[in-house]
Order: sequence, then structure tokens, then C-alpha cells
Amino acid sequence: MLNKIFIVLVGLSGGIVVSAGIFALITALGIVPRLIERSNTRDYIRLFENCIIFGGITGTILSFWPTYIPLGKPALVVIGVANGIFIGHLLVALAEFINVLPIMNRRFNLTGGIGIIIVSLGLGKSIGSLLYWLVPTLQQL
Repeated sequence: MLNKIFIVLVGLSGGIVVSAGIFALITALGIVPRLIERSNTRDYIRLFENCIIFGGITGTILSFWPTYIPLGKPALVVIGVANGIFIGHLLVALAEFINVLPIMNRRFNLTGGIGIIIVSLGLGKSIGSLLYWLVPTLQQL
């Protein structure tokens, strides 16, 4: 019994640390203020904050109690695209935060084509992920 309590506490502690790290990263990168500034939606700051909190809580609940939500394939595509957009925003903000693009410009003497490089990186990551999940032998490596 004590072993199970210890496992639950370790799992719960790990989840708390990971979620705190993700929210700290989102805060440090300034993703929400940047999105609000670019979309000219300063009147909806509370809504943005509430949606982030609601999404975190909902994700946690769905992780603990897996549920089947019969939305169909079109909803799955919409959810996948929304997740991709969020991850894309997160990666671009992280790249800006650590100044990867200016360093890359100086090192490679680039005068243009940064957009193409970013899209290529995203497509490479997407194709790699698709290959990993669709080709069964790659998961066994």
C-alpha cells in the first residue's frame, strides 16, 4: 500500500513540475501578450487568461480520466491543426526569445529566405512525425 502511495505522489509531483515548467515557458516567452498585441484584442485579456487556465485544467482531467468523445474525423483534423498552430507559435516565440534567427543570419550571411527556412524546419518536423507514427518499424527502433 505504501508503495502505491509513493508512486502516486511521484507521478503527481512530476506532472506538477512539468505543467509549471510549460506555463513558465509560455509566460517567459510572452506568447499571450504578443498574440494580444498582434491581433489588437486588448479588451479580451481576461478571456485569453481564462482560456489558458481552462485548457490546462481540461487537459489534466482528460489525462487522468481518458474519455471517448465521438466528434468524428473532421473534428480530429480541426483539433490537430489547432494543436499544430499552438506548437508553431510556441516554437517561433522560443526562437525569437533565444535570438536564434539573428545569430543564424550572422553566421550564414543570409539576406533573405528566413521564412523559407522556418517553413522547411516545420515541414521536416511534420514529415518526420508522420513517418514515425505511420511506419510501424520506425517505432520499434
